[in-house]
Amino acid sequence: MTGFSNLGDIQVFATLSKKFKYSDIMAEYVDEQLDRQVLWLLKEIPELDFENKKFKKAGKVDEKERMKVCFESVKTSYYLILFFKHLNQTIEDVAGADK
Repeated sequence: MTGFSNLGDIQVFATLSKKFKYSDIMAEYVDEQLDRQVLWLLKEIPELDFENKKFKKAGKVDEKERMKVCFESVKTSYYLILFFKHLNQTIEDVAGADK
């Protein structure tokens, strides 16, 4: 998935492609998305980084609170993945396996 600055482009290209199905890119897409989400979350909220020495002395971040903040910050991305998965499944069902 390197070479794409915008992962949304990959979802659109997979939808329009006659060569690939959405399921062909799904696992790699999710891996890349998670990596990017961690990067952007830690840039936006550096206190979430429990390995950052700067914030270790500030006290321990509650793990449940960290998970809640992380999920709330990225749930729109999850909605988009689900939308494109459903859209592509519908296209495959209507158009057949050929897309």
